[in-house]
Amino acid sequence: MFMARVSYHRVAEDLRKEGTVCDQYSQRINCRGEITETATTFSGLRTTLMVAPDLGEQLRLGLGGGLSFNSLAAEAVGVESGLEADLLAPNAGIIGFAALFTAAVTPVAKVPVMLTGAFGLHWVNFSTCSGEDPPPYEPYCGMEAFKEIELGLAYAF
Repeated sequence: MFMARVSYHRVAEDLRKEGTVCDQYSQRINCRGEITETATTFSGLRTTLMVAPDLGEQLRLGLGGGLSFNSLAAEAVGVESGLEADLLAPNAGIIGFAALFTAAVTPVAKVPVMLTGAFGLHWVNFSTCSGEDPPPYEPYCGMEAFKEIELGLAYAF
């Protein structure tokens, strides 16, 4: 009737964009706009508790929610100068919230293999919005929602 789930997630993104690079940031000295290469990796563990009743011998649906414990690594470098760009990213753990809907179908009742699918929403509140004018590049600022679709096979023992 109940299911617990622990999963690992990782999202990586590389992009080129206009950014601000400076020779020194505290005090800002010799700042200029430049094309920057930005690499971010968002990863963490997610725990979910679900109610998953059997709806007959071959179908199980689940609905639940949980918490995630995440980290973000981000770096931006000017393409021409090689200087670090003005990038604001959290430097501590980030807690998020998740909601998950799952379905598992056993195509052949006597074979313990299930086709599984899930749709999830994962909300994370990144507290790195600076409020500066002009703002630095903030790839993760405020509440972000990640949508996920999952398809797979499971073995029931």
